[in-house]
Amino acid sequence: MILSDFGAEVIKVEPPGGDPFRGHPAWVMWNRGKKGIVLDLKTGEGREHARRLAQGADVLLEAFRPGVAGGLGIGYEDLRGNNLGLIYCSISGFGQRGPLAQVKGYEGVVAARAGRMMTFEDQVPRPGPVFSAVPVASWAASQAAIHGILVALRLRERTGAGQWVQTSLLQGTIPYDTQGFMVRQFTRMFPDRFEGDPIVSLRRVATLQYLPARCKDGRWIQLANNNFRLFQSTIRAMGLWQIYSDERFKNAPDLTPENREALREIILKRMQERTLEEWMQTFIEDGDVAAEPFLDAQGGMGHTQFLHNGHAIEIDDPACVEVSYPAFWRDLARVTR
Repeated sequence: MILSDFGAEVIKVEPPGGDPFRGHPAWVMWNRGKKGIVLDLKTGEGREHARRLAQGADVLLEAFRPGVAGGLGIGYEDLRGNNLGLIYCSISGFGQRGPLAQVKGYEGVVAARAGRMMTFEDQVPRPGPVFSAVPVASWAASQAAIHGILVALRLRERTGAGQWVQTSLLQGTIPYDTQGFMVRQFTRMFPDRFEGDPIVSLRRVATLQYLPARCKDGRWIQLANNNFRLFQSTIRAMGLWQIYSDERFKNAPDLTPENREALREIILKRMQERTLEEWMQTFIEDGDVAAEPFLDAQGGMGHTQFLHNGHAIEIDDPACVEVSYPAFWRDLARVTR
């Protein structure tokens, strides 16, 4: 999609019957700007058609398990002989080689094996992992693929030669938990000095600084005032400065669990005295409070800043009439189907 947004002619090869996600509402976004062709790669005719397409392509992107493309006769070594400038990009679950290379690359399987789900282990009142619903490995792998493809194209301008670009969902998990990789090692090597991950332990503590609060009209607002100065600004803007004369709260937000919970209840009760719009106006006038309303995805796309920065575009789609899409890239002039 991103390569298409920047002007690439993209031909998406779909299986017999078409992409099974064609009925999904988001399909028109992910596949905008792409052409489609149905090929049965289990037949000689389908494989030959795929080889002819690759012969005239700058880039081929595939996400089969390692060895599958080669078994179909459309692996890198099969295709490079007829197109020496071909950039062949593979996205796998665990990489092209190694003992887990043939394991199916589902996001949940990769995240579990990489340790990502144990990162959230203290978010629920029981021991053990927590399912990480956001597909960060898939997203990060897609971005790594884009970077690799663009670098390979630039290098081809100098040398005339293509190459095989490889990334994986496993590699995609690395940027999201570099702290965890280090903390786990040190807690095991030096248990007397490091009892556990300090960030993980904070997740079970009721927070005052990152506080979601319900307003008088039933709408929700997110407060995000993590440092001492911003927290004090929030308390002042709420008209709760008197808490600092209370012995329990004089060091807020650094409080005992009992006093922190007591102050949290005071703040939540205070937030229900005004509507969301009234609180937002108060915080904007104060100028030193980080707070934003909770919106659904459609509301977020209509947010003033979202629109101002060009993060949403209107497309006259023949299947949907006129529809708004997240633009992903600022100043995207035009998208064609």
